[in-house]
Amino acid sequence: MGDISDLDVEDIASEFLLSIGNFNSRSSQWVVDHIIDFRVTLAPFRPAQGSSFLPTPSEIAVKKAVVNVQNYNDELCFLYSILAALHPVQHRQNLSRVSHYKPYLSELDVTGLSFPLSVRDVSKFESLNADIAVNVMTFDERQPIPLYVSPHRDRKHNVHLLLLADENTQHYTLVKNLSRLDPNITEEHSYAHTAFTVSRKSTFSTPIYPTAVPTPHIPL
Repeated sequence: MGDISDLDVEDIASEFLLSIGNFNSRSSQWVVDHIIDFRVTLAPFRPAQGSSFLPTPSEIAVKKAVVNVQNYNDELCFLYSILAALHPVQHRQNLSRVSHYKPYLSELDVTGLSFPLSVRDVSKFESLNADIAVNVMTFDERQPIPLYVSPHRDRKHNVHLLLLADENTQHYTLVKNLSRLDPNITEEHSYAHTAFTVSRKSTFSTPIYPTAVPTPHIPL
């Protein structure tokens, strides 16, 4: 997108109306009444080079709800975060070590995927790995914002990822405890299943895909 004049407002409105219609037609008994707040955030995409992980912000780290795998030498934070959910290690050990999860990489089918993985391609990963459902969120002004909500509710593994970001890079981490990350989110009350009440105010949210893929991690 060159500038804001390239935005097709009618296209955006049509996509939202279609998403609302699809949501209302499901058997969840939830109905979207109205949209409380709608924001469009634009930012330039500046690809970075290098490879490193992004530290967990202190206000999130203190909750002890996230496993942030320290992948200094590759761009596989998405896969390591998935494997941290599938193969949890004992709390006595350092959960962030890549060595805990590398032996299991071959368990995941990544045919045709490129890394770092775009949020837009999470659904492709789910198609390749039929027993794993993945939900992705980020934090904006200390509020959880869903980026991708899996439509697969009954899979063996239901994995929640938190996408950390700064001005130059984005980095997937595993959310090992939703309610500890935010008391308003629980496994039963539906970040994964509806993602329409993840914050303190009820807000309609369709899966949102960043324009750019997570940029390659850069050294600190």
